[in-house]
Amino acid sequence: MPADALQRRMLAELFSLRDMQQFVDLAKPQSFGPFAIVSVPSNAFLLYALCYLIIVLLLGVRAFRKKDL
Repeated sequence: MPADALQRRMLAELFSLRDMQQFVDLAKPQSFGPFAIVSVPSNAFLLYALCYLIIVLLLGVRAFRKKDL
C-alpha cells in the first residue's frame, strides 16, 4: 500500500502551504521536519492507489473463500 504518498497528499490537502507561510520558512523544506511536503502526489497516483486497494482486497477475499474453515 503506498501509504507514504497518500499521507503526503492528505497533508497537502489539509494544510495549504500558502496559509503556513507566516509560520514556517517555505524556502527550506527541512524546516517542516519529517512532515515536509516536497512533492504532492497527482490525481493519477490516487487512481493507482485506489485500483491497488481494490485488487488487493479482491485477492484477499478470494484467498479467504478458498480456505477450508
